[in-house]
Amino acid sequence: MSQPAYNFPSLTSDDLLIFLQDLFQEEFVTSENDLKNPQPMHVQAIYSHLLEASLNITPGQLKQPQLEATNFLSYNELHEDSVPLIMYTLVMQRFMTSCGVNDFKLKDLTGPSMYTHSVY
Repeated sequence: MSQPAYNFPSLTSDDLLIFLQDLFQEEFVTSENDLKNPQPMHVQAIYSHLLEASLNITPGQLKQPQLEATNFLSYNELHEDSVPLIMYTLVMQRFMTSCGVNDFKLKDLTGPSMYTHSVY
């Protein structure tokens, strides 16, 4: 069964900033420079806040170590950072797929580009 096609409006940088300011209120501040030169930590923070606003999944829930997953790994202390990032990526992939974005990848969180995030 094919997924429905979504037609999202293309927003200008100013419109996107207004949307983000309305969504996050005073909790989180972003600027036009953040959109033009996206940095991994800032992009991850935007997506974390978006998940919290949309699905009530808090950033703390996403950062909790996945103890069950790390128990199966040799030298599990080496994976304390990578396993939560992978779990976060999986949650974001599912969320973005439900929004009609089927090509969201780990690189979108760790090496964001202006083009990729202006399309999303």
